[in-house]
Amino acid sequence: MRNVATALRLARWLLPTPLAKAKPGVERSVLSSPDGVVAWLYRPRGRAPEGSVLLLPGLHPDGPADPRLDRFCAVLADAGALVFAAFSPSYSSLVVAPQIVDEARSAFEHLLALPGRPAGKKLGVVSISFGSLPALALAASPDHGPRISRLVTFGGYADFDATLRFALAGDGDRAHDPLNRPAVYLNLLDVLDEPARDRAALEAAYRAFVRRTWGKPEMKVEGRYLDVARELAASVHADDLRLFELGTGLREGGAEFAFELLSKPEADFSYMDPTAHLDALVAPATFVHGRDDDVIPFEAAAQLERAAHAGADVRALTTGLYDHTGSAGLGALTGLGRELASARAIFADLADCIHGGPS
Repeated sequence: MRNVATALRLARWLLPTPLAKAKPGVERSVLSSPDGVVAWLYRPRGRAPEGSVLLLPGLHPDGPADPRLDRFCAVLADAGALVFAAFSPSYSSLVVAPQIVDEARSAFEHLLALPGRPAGKKLGVVSISFGSLPALALAASPDHGPRISRLVTFGGYADFDATLRFALAGDGDRAHDPLNRPAVYLNLLDVLDEPARDRAALEAAYRAFVRRTWGKPEMKVEGRYLDVARELAASVHADDLRLFELGTGLREGGAEFAFELLSKPEADFSYMDPTAHLDALVAPATFVHGRDDDVIPFEAAAQLERAAHAGADVRALTTGLYDHTGSAGLGALTGLGRELASARAIFADLADCIHGGPS
């Protein structure tokens, strides 16, 4: 019954109703450790937490400070969780790097040792978007996996190369987010035949574009993001202007040029492949994906489920209630029953994630 009550409390805030923009009242504090771990901690207000959750954000400059993620963490805390929302130095800089797994391990260990954490209970792990890779690494680790009650990924990817290519050009059959291209270019600057003349300025312009456009749907209307790109182009060295224009959509051929860079041997992102972690999963896992996701195609959820080893406790859930970063509405009336069934399963698994079992 406890998990049912928690699931209902989650549904109150997470279903796309008039409360979808509100945030429950919880306690939030900042953890900043001497060894570099920074996190926002969320606790239920006026009562002790019943479980604890490590939240691993995706590739975003704000990390847990993104208002949408801040609200989600508050909802988990209102449902009874002590939420440890870790900032990833790599992902906050919009860079994928092997150390993202080490960053997640450090955050996990800090949460385990945190005073006030419910004693003797497993941790839940929740990831957003590209946070699925370090989350899967934890769930597959012989040291950490047995201590995880459940992993729940939202919008995780199954094939990194295919995901980058979708971010650059879509697949021809569905909408894709044109605002993501600068993040791909940021991760390809090391494989250019000739290095950028003023790389620092170029990177700063790409990141400024991201900060000014991501999370703002209006920027996709009538190419308004291009106005932002034109303004920022003035801060880029003249010799790097072509790269900036290709990476922001101001110049044609940006996807094709990035495809050429991705095809080079030096563009080695093998450390972003989730396959090895799926082969060794220890913790149960739920892969949630919105069918209207224009960043990572929703088929990734089923691909992750299929790629897990035969004995893994996993399931894929797709829904029209959410897109990549937030509420998408109640969907078509004819599919309402299916959507509510998916929502029920999502909230139930989040409740398992929060409450866990004995460690």
